[in-house]
Amino acid sequence: MNNLAGVKQRRLIDTIEAESKRGVLLSYTQQYRSHGKSVRYKGTLYLAITAFSVKHCDVAISTIVADRYSGRVGKKLGGDTQYSYKYSAEIPLTPEVARSLSIVQGRPKQLEWETHPACTDQDACNIYWLEFQDKNPTIRLSILTDDNADYDGDVTTFDGVVDEFKIPLSSADKGKEIVSILQSFATTCRQ
Repeated sequence: MNNLAGVKQRRLIDTIEAESKRGVLLSYTQQYRSHGKSVRYKGTLYLAITAFSVKHCDVAISTIVADRYSGRVGKKLGGDTQYSYKYSAEIPLTPEVARSLSIVQGRPKQLEWETHPACTDQDACNIYWLEFQDKNPTIRLSILTDDNADYDGDVTTFDGVVDEFKIPLSSADKGKEIVSILQSFATTCRQ
């Protein structure tokens, strides 16, 4: 790696580390019917980058979604519950992947439409995401969760290759800055 690529790599790492300290916090309520019973929950989702590294022209990114909620199903009151979802991706930062980087807005999977979520601090529970895409499935993804009814601890729910991966962002402006740095790094790291 040349000196210019080394400088850009340091800037990339510093920028992602700063973003990892911000994270995104959503407060939500959900109300829906399941198996003939009324379901009502109130909770918070915390989404953040938890780790980031660069090796040659590949990036490794880990994120977390922590979901803490309480509520009731029918007349049964539930206590505080917390689950976490941990995503780890290894992404070859090719020029094609760098060109495809985009900022998108959308809701976390944990707040799907079917559960009728309402958020107090984000329009329609949408947040900003940085989306990595590759027309060929080259992104190595692993997903761990402790959201399992009959098991205590983390369980791998997916481990394979995919063609896209999203990381949560604190703002669209921060995402644009990260995209610019990633694209600049991608052009110099292979020289």
